[in-house]
Amino acid sequence: MKKVYLPVALLFALIQTAFSQIKLEHSYPRGYLLRTVLDVSGETWLFRPNLACDLSVRDSLHVQKLFIPVATAGMDCSNYSVTEKIVDGDPGIEVLYYWLDAGQGIAIGNTFLDDNGISKELGHGPVSLSRLPGVAPKVISRRSVLALPGLTPEQNYGASPDLLLARQVFPVDGERYLLYNRSDFDGFHFFDAQHQLVKTIHPPIPGFDALSNVSQHDFNQDNLLEFFGARKMDTPDAQGNCCRCEVVQENGNMLFSTPAQYCSLSRLPGLPDQILVQRYGNQNQWQTVLVDAATLQPIHTFEGRVERRVAPDGSAYFQDVHISGTADVRVYDSQFALHKTLSVTDAWGLGSTRGQFSPGNKFEFFFTTRDAAGKVLVRCVDENGALLYEFPGAKGAMLDRREGLADKFIVTYDHNDSIQVYRFDKSTGAGTPGAGTSAIVLPNPFRESLQVKLPEATDFRLTLYSVDGRLVRTQAFFQENQGALRGSGLASGVYFLQIDFGPIREVVRVVKME
Repeated sequence: MKKVYLPVALLFALIQTAFSQIKLEHSYPRGYLLRTVLDVSGETWLFRPNLACDLSVRDSLHVQKLFIPVATAGMDCSNYSVTEKIVDGDPGIEVLYYWLDAGQGIAIGNTFLDDNGISKELGHGPVSLSRLPGVAPKVISRRSVLALPGLTPEQNYGASPDLLLARQVFPVDGERYLLYNRSDFDGFHFFDAQHQLVKTIHPPIPGFDALSNVSQHDFNQDNLLEFFGARKMDTPDAQGNCCRCEVVQENGNMLFSTPAQYCSLSRLPGLPDQILVQRYGNQNQWQTVLVDAATLQPIHTFEGRVERRVAPDGSAYFQDVHISGTADVRVYDSQFALHKTLSVTDAWGLGSTRGQFSPGNKFEFFFTTRDAAGKVLVRCVDENGALLYEFPGAKGAMLDRREGLADKFIVTYDHNDSIQVYRFDKSTGAGTPGAGTSAIVLPNPFRESLQVKLPEATDFRLTLYSVDGRLVRTQAFFQENQGALRGSGLASGVYFLQIDFGPIREVVRVVKME
């Protein structure tokens, strides 16, 4: 019974909530899980088992569409780019990935693979798919540009490992390739779409060779390029800041400069761009300065390290994000007023949202912590500290939010490294995951078999999973409104019954009795 303890405790925690707003959607075994959007298939889940390169491509209902065996002895694969119609022109699945020779630990190579089994090596170094608005997609492999479809070599900008290559589209200049040498800096070199050198820009500011953003019209409405980043100073200032956060134009005109440790450009959908300057202030206290990107004027200064976030309703809020051990998490509303202070103990991996895990519009926090016995778990609380959910045995959680797709909550367990995907359900009925569904499952608990009845005759499939995500058994039915899944030979304990009919997927917790 020890193997079912953690997920059973999880379900008990879910039952205790007054309003169950998350529902278990699917369980995966240990591995790596990523959600993406494909050109033809739309929402897609990519799953890679631990210690293997094999890739399982699954649809929005987590049904496997394609299994790509790319495992090679002694290699570790990462950074998958999965597309359709982009690389080879046909609508099938295609994968770009790079691998590391686990034996040597240094040899990095790139591979293209499609669903027809065609494979092509792309040389050494990280590979990326460049998809920018208004221009044709390209593949960037280190300092080489490959045209699509077909992965035809188009341009090689050199073999030096110190060269960095980026591709960008500017509002006025259009498509540009940016090349610079990070160790022997001789300026930023801009090439056009035909790879002809357009200009070299060497800002007349010492040490300005580390930038995080090159733009046009982001900080100024003239047509000059703007360079944004943190430039290291020769000596720290009186507060101990090592850098200056700056915006400088290609002609050397300085638009903005302030002491900083580091800075970032915050871009949130539907909200104005803002710069977050992290630095030491008076008496060496950490502070965050909020700057309007359009006017480059300071808006507000927060005490502490603060991040800007967006709630599901589109409003902005600000929150402390760096917690370790016992700390207070402060939350500010869009007008910078302190809304709540939440005390947390022995916590890490802090995430937040608003009005998703519980009714109303309260702030909600999820984080990894330890219980009284020292065992790891993920906890979700509201802004008043009230417990919403607990996931015993979970070592981490993340909120997966993608424009145009429903938000998902992904919990990773330390026990067998299993992964569980939850969807948000705004209905206010209490119960276990799957409660209130249109499918009737009887009896539950069961001994000999599970009987499932649907509202009308249709094609459907029943799939039974163990609590650690292993497939136990499955059976398909055609143009029926009911079916049975046998329980003989199953060990007693908790299982998840997945019911797929048409575009609908429901997951019900079931218990097998002796």
